[in-house]
Amino acid sequence: MTAVISVGESRATQLAREVLDESSAMARRMTDDGIAWTGIARRAAEDRVEREHAQNKRVAYALEDLADEYRAAMRGLQPLRDSVHNLLLPRSFSGVT
Repeated sequence: MTAVISVGESRATQLAREVLDESSAMARRMTDDGIAWTGIARRAAEDRVEREHAQNKRVAYALEDLADEYRAAMRGLQPLRDSVHNLLLPRSFSGVT
C-alpha cells in the first residue's frame, strides 16, 4: 500500500512540474516568437495565453496538493506499518513464519 502511495505522490509531483514547465514554455513562445505582429489579434492571443497559463497553474497547484495528500497518507500509515512490522519481526526470528 505504501508503495502505491509513494508512486502516486511521485507522479503527482512530476505532473505538476511538467504542467508548469509546458505552460511557461508556451507563454515564452508567445512573447519570444520573433514575429512583429500587433493589434487586436496579438492582444487577443496574449490574453488567451495568459488565461491558459493561469488555468495551468491552478492545475499544477492542485496536483501539488494531491502530492501533499499522498505524503500525509504515508505519514498516517507509518504507525500502522511500524506496528505490523514490530508484531511480525519477532515471530520470524523465533521460527514462526
